[in-house]
Amino acid sequence: MTRKPKRPPGDPEQYARFLEAAKKAEASDDPGALDKAVKKVVPSKKSS
Repeated sequence: MTRKPKRPPGDPEQYARFLEAAKKAEASDDPGALDKAVKKVVPSKKSS
């Protein structure tokens, strides 16, 4: 999946609040981080 290029924030103050909240939530901007986290939580399907 290709990523869209980052664009400048429309509201710099809101963007700063967003970044602060993301840091507190220990969020990652790594595209594979979500997949890794989901695989840890969701059990894999076992084919029979």
